[in-house]
Amino acid sequence: MPSEVYDNRLVNLYFSVLDVTHCPYCNSTKFYRHGRYKYTERYRCCSCKRM
Repeated sequence: MPSEVYDNRLVNLYFSVLDVTHCPYCNSTKFYRHGRYKYTERYRCCSCKRM
């Protein structure tokens, strides 16, 4: 696989919007944005305090 194709896939993945609906650890729907990592948003759960 050429490196250009692989790079384009990574860029598309970074710029895609992740739909966050619940905490993967406790299934709580109460969370808030907690900064950014590279091109993605980070979230923190209000119930279990995990990211």
